Order: sequence, then structure tokens, then C-alpha cells
Amino acid sequence: MTSGPNRLGELLRAHRARAGLTPEQLAEQAGVSVRAIWYLEKGDAARASAESARRLAEFVGYVPGEAGTLRIGVLGRLTLTAGRGPVDVGPLTQRALLGLLALRPNNVVTLEEMMSALWDEQPPVSPRATLYTYLARLRRALHPALPIKRVPRGYQLQIEDDGSLDSLRFDRLATRAGAVSASDPLAAKQLYAEALDCWRGEALADMPEHVRQHPAALALAQRRLAAALNYADLAMSLGTYEHAVLQLRRVADEDPLHGGLHEGLNARLMLALAGAGQPAVALGLFGDVRERLFDELGIPPGRELHEAHARIVQQETREAAADTLVPREVSMAGVVRDVKNELGGDHPASLAAVSYLAIVRRAGGHPGNALDLDQEVLDRYRTLLGDYHPRTLVARLAVAVDLAAVGRFADALAMDEATLHDARQVLGEDHPDTLLAAIHVAAGYAATDRAADATALGLDTLDRCRRVLGDEHPSTRLCAENLAVIR
Repeated sequence: MTSGPNRLGELLRAHRARAGLTPEQLAEQAGVSVRAIWYLEKGDAARASAESARRLAEFVGYVPGEAGTLRIGVLGRLTLTAGRGPVDVGPLTQRALLGLLALRPNNVVTLEEMMSALWDEQPPVSPRATLYTYLARLRRALHPALPIKRVPRGYQLQIEDDGSLDSLRFDRLATRAGAVSASDPLAAKQLYAEALDCWRGEALADMPEHVRQHPAALALAQRRLAAALNYADLAMSLGTYEHAVLQLRRVADEDPLHGGLHEGLNARLMLALAGAGQPAVALGLFGDVRERLFDELGIPPGRELHEAHARIVQQETREAAADTLVPREVSMAGVVRDVKNELGGDHPASLAAVSYLAIVRRAGGHPGNALDLDQEVLDRYRTLLGDYHPRTLVARLAVAVDLAAVGRFADALAMDEATLHDARQVLGEDHPDTLLAAIHVAAGYAATDRAADATALGLDTLDRCRRVLGDEHPSTRLCAENLAVIR
């Protein structure tokens, strides 16, 4: 590829071809003489004045020493920029073709792959001829800065500088971050932040779905997810929880692979929220993700999510039982009040905040207050969602815990048994919330001197937990621990 004055001449010709300008029109727009353009395009730069060359270089965005003035963006809506502004790439299918080539820079993309990605199951009458037309237009628009070369088996978009393609810059920064993460976590965090900031949304966000779902686009999304998880781990280890929250939320909202249901991402987001002083929001997120997993995929939350949930609850319970309990309760009550004022009392985050305050009150030796709060949440869920919604059923279990804590064991057991019955009817025997209700009932049997019933139900529930949830799931471990005490 040429450089210096000859390079500027090539770029002037390419710019005129893209914009459909005559030398006279370009001269008028750039404020130079037509003769200066002629000299530069013919490679006779010495005859053009330095000022004219400077103005033309600025006009097309040329900086001597850079590998290219055209810049392609695929980490969001497809963009092509040159000089002072965007370049019109043409109709949607032609834009999609550029996006496809840019997803695989410096790699061969076969004609068959292009036709399959562009037209899916509805190709035009002459797909190969149409494809050649689009390729010819793109080659004229990009050459010489970013040439599309005809190679054996297909075509290749050749890019030497990652400044010309945002995905290459992202990969370079993420690779550098990974290389120094062990020795210099602060520098790695900054590099990951720069890499993630290359993204403006889902890759090729304005393209048809069959282009957005191309394996190369999904591979990019996977690399973004990996970078975000690494960034979050570093940010939390350095105590900057708010930074982790911002990046994780961005990726969760723009995740084409998992639709925001990636377990590791949401587990880290919960921990980051809790670390940033928003434990109620973190617990509310757990409830939202759990419901979506059940509704959309028919599966329970996995180990990472449950462990994050348990860490948050255990940490808050320990802190609530410490000497700073009274100011902590006052602080949490303020959070509940603020969330209610901002979002309304029926918002899921508001109800999650009230449930969290109940945990704090119960751990602090105030089960009566906890009962009032959990009963408030249960009443709201019954009104909003009905008696048999999973959130209502879990809220019933929380009230039963409070009833047992104030010594009303018979009432607690009656509520647990009713909840278990309804969960079996509505959710099925093996639903995680049904299994949790069974664990509560078995514990209630043990507390009311019904050891045989507690053992029978406990063994059956443990077998189901191991089969459905796995040995390491918190519910499985809780069931096993309860059985060990009973037996």
C-alpha cells in the first residue's frame, strides 16, 4: 500500500468515486484549486502547494503514517466513516455484505457463505450475479484504503491497522488486558474498560437477524462477554463495584447469546450490586432471573446464581446481627422508603427491598417486625399476581419462617403444608420452589416432634433435589443437613 503524497492522491480519487464528485466539485468543497487536485491525483505532489495538500488531507481525514482513513464499525450499528463524516454504503443488503466481510477481516469469505448469510432462504433470481454487483460497488468504495481482494475460494477484506476496524481494536485491548491481569490488575482493568468501550450495542445491530446471528457475530459477542466477566472480577477485587455494575448491565442488555440470562454474568451483577450498597436490588434481580429461567427455558437457577444469592443473604445476616444493627436497620429502612417513593410500593425492587429488610430484622432479633414486613410483601403479591404465582408461594414460605421464629410452630407448619400442596399442583413435584417448600415442611415436622414424617419427606425431597438440582445446590445441601440433624 502506498504512503505519503501518492497515498493522498489515491484517497482523493477514492473519495470522489464514493461521493460521485468531479474534480471541480471537490475543489469547491475543500476550498482549493482544481489544479491542486489534478497534481495530487497524478502523483505530482511537488507542484501542489503545501496549503492545498493540507486542506485536502484534512477534508478526507488523511493523517500521514496512518494505515487507512476509512473506518468500519461493527460493534453496534454498521458504520463506515471517512474524513469528516459517514460514507453511504448503499442498500441494506450491500451494507450487510460489508458487515459480513468486516466480521472476518483478513480471512477468506466464500461466495456460498456470503449468499447464505445475505439471503437466508429467499435469494434473488440471480444471487451470484447480484452478489458480484454488490462486491464491485464495495470494492470501489473501499479501495485503496481497505481493499477487498479476490482470492481463491472467495473474497477477503484486508485490514492492516486495528484503527480501521473497531472489533480488531477491541480484540487487541482485551488480549493485552488478559496478559497483564495477574501482574497488574489495575492496568488490566483499564485495558478491559477501553476494550468494552469500543462497543456501541449488539454487533451489527441494524442488520437482519440472520446476519446478526452469523457465527462470527456470535463469537464476537462471546469475546465481549468474557471480557466483561474478567473486568467485573477485577473491578470487584479492587473495590470498584459501581464500575462492574455499569459494564455488566450493558452487556446483559445487549447479549444475543443468552438474552440476559447468562448465569455467570447475573451472579456477578448480583454481587456487584450488593457490594455497591444495593443488596435489595441484587436479591430482586435473583428473583427476576429465576422467573425468566423457569418461564422461558423451564430450568431452575444454577449453582453460580444460588451461591451468589446465599453469599449476599449470609453477609447481610452476619452484618445485621453485629453491633451496628440499629444504624443498619435505620439505613435499610431509609433505602426501602426511597425505593418506594421512586418506583412505587408495588414495583418488584420495592418488594425485594422490604423482603431484605425483613431478613435484617429477623437476624437482629426482631422476628415480630420481620413477620409484619413479610406479610406486607405476601399481601401485595397476592393482590398483584394471585395466590399461586411462584413469587407468592416463596413469600408464603418467608411468612412461615417468621411464624416459627415467634413461636407459632403450628401456624408455620400449616402455612408450609398449604404452600407445598399448592406448589405441587401448580408447579409440579420437581420444581425448585416445590422442593424448597418440602424442605420447610420436613423441618416443621421435626420441630413438632414428628420425626418419622420428617425423615420420610426429607429422604424423598433429598432424592429429588439431587436428581433435579445436583449435589452442590444450596437446597440439596440444606435438605441433607436437616436430615442429618433429624436422624
